[in-house]
Amino acid sequence: MITTASPPPLTFSRMRAVSKDILYIAAVPDANEVGSAFTRLCQYNNGDWSFRNYDFSTESLALFKAPSVEFRVMYVLSGSGEVRNVDDEYAREYTVTPEQASDFKRKYRMGRSLNMRQIGDRLYVVGDGGQNFRREADGLWSPLDTSIFDPYVSSDWAEEALDPAGGWDKLFKLFEENTSEATEFRRKGELRARNTMLTRVYGLSEDDIYLCGAKGAFFHWDGSVMRKIAGDFSESLTGIVAESHSKVWVCGRGGLLMVGNADEGFRIISNTGIHAFTSIAIFDGIIYLSSISQPRGLFMYDGRNFQRVHSSLTPGIEDVSQIDAVDGALWVMGQKDILRFDGTQWERIQHPENPPIGR
Repeated sequence: MITTASPPPLTFSRMRAVSKDILYIAAVPDANEVGSAFTRLCQYNNGDWSFRNYDFSTESLALFKAPSVEFRVMYVLSGSGEVRNVDDEYAREYTVTPEQASDFKRKYRMGRSLNMRQIGDRLYVVGDGGQNFRREADGLWSPLDTSIFDPYVSSDWAEEALDPAGGWDKLFKLFEENTSEATEFRRKGELRARNTMLTRVYGLSEDDIYLCGAKGAFFHWDGSVMRKIAGDFSESLTGIVAESHSKVWVCGRGGLLMVGNADEGFRIISNTGIHAFTSIAIFDGIIYLSSISQPRGLFMYDGRNFQRVHSSLTPGIEDVSQIDAVDGALWVMGQKDILRFDGTQWERIQHPENPPIGR
């Protein structure tokens, strides 16, 4: 008798909802090594699953509709800035092309690309080092504003001192003999520690775009000028959603929730210190937030307080890392769980490569 081994279960990492019936999930097999360059992109379409594998780790998924076509296409972003159209197996784009990379890195400290979204007629990408890019009409990418990129900090001299023959002992000896080198080492280390990590980009139009990320990094692009948004917050900002140009909601770690706009400023609604909000969505006029720490799960904000969202499912809504709202459905993704809410009833979507979860 011939037996076929079951595929290893998957851990879900990224999600983007297309409609109430169609969902994309980026996943990694549990058997893979941590940090391995692999993604299984899973599409759920009204009960049917299909799959495509990529040789990179996915950081973001974004729907894109070109002005000249009627349909939308899903794009995948890798940490290295590679952008792939899932409907085109061979086309590859780069926020910074391999030819540009060496020159770019001489000027700016480049890190991972982390988030991608369509705003207006174009795709935008943000990431480590303050990087911010826009896809032009010709399909090429260009920096939106290099003024917030981190400056390049060379560490070649330190790496030479830390060669296998010398190691840390050689470096410490260098510092003892030359205090100016020690001072320079500390200065460059402090510069590297100030890394501007942008993890979200969101906007209702191309002249009203918000960029946010770690350590309270928060910027606004008005179509021509990038401006830092000041405020009494230092937590990592993890999610943005807008009801209108004048009412923009932002969530973050430490239970941070604030509302406002770039012109009038932002008002902190909550800073509980206990939730670790990771994403935010508006569904049927209600603010929903996911939290990955205790209390963990899905929460709604009723205008005054946070309320944990419960359902009749077993197990309940516990494994939550990202949420997304489209017309007709609120989608909830955890590391192993997928849930859908139509405004009245909750439903658990079983993935065929993972063991069933309750009902």
